[in-house]
Amino acid sequence: MVKIIKGAVTIDTQTTVQKRDICANCHYPTVTCICHAVVKVEAPVPLYLLQDKWESRHAKNTGKLVGMCITNANIINADEDTKALCELKNLCLSTNSNVTLVFPDDKALPIKTLKRTHVSAITHLIFIDTTWKKATRLLALHPWIGSLESIKLENVALSRYEIRKSKHDKGISTIEAVEETLIQLYGFRQQGLDRCFDALKKHWRAYQTS
Repeated sequence: MVKIIKGAVTIDTQTTVQKRDICANCHYPTVTCICHAVVKVEAPVPLYLLQDKWESRHAKNTGKLVGMCITNANIINADEDTKALCELKNLCLSTNSNVTLVFPDDKALPIKTLKRTHVSAITHLIFIDTTWKKATRLLALHPWIGSLESIKLENVALSRYEIRKSKHDKGISTIEAVEETLIQLYGFRQQGLDRCFDALKKHWRAYQTS
């Protein structure tokens, strides 16, 4: 509550700020719940989405959609879930796996240039699910991630996620990056991702104009 006292504006510290109700299943605000749009499917290889603690709580995060639709997708909060992060590190260092990072660093190979034998050797894919600035921080904190073989998307369509702006003109959302990567690597098209993505955008537009 805002009070005016002799021309000065003060904040009533007794005021309680009402928090948004959260759906217990999809963990989005109930006004943007997308449970009705979820269709589950298994990706060709297991996926790992690494988030920071801020992104994991962001109401417009699309990585959660990937976790809901793809049964072998794993979302890890790199700042708080130390056990899961340690298990992923051990997997990456194992000689029995070929974990590949999807991130446009300086050494990344364009996906469309990979030979079929190269693609078939990939056992797991890692995506960085946060802003560009925070992705740099995450990679600096965990250099073993950056040491992985990396691949990147090129010449992708402009992002359809207009409700969340990016400082990079060619930046795309996490769900778009996952979808396009699976298409380019495996020809894997999953309509459920588009369905959830469209539902999230539709609800947010309705919420913002209400």
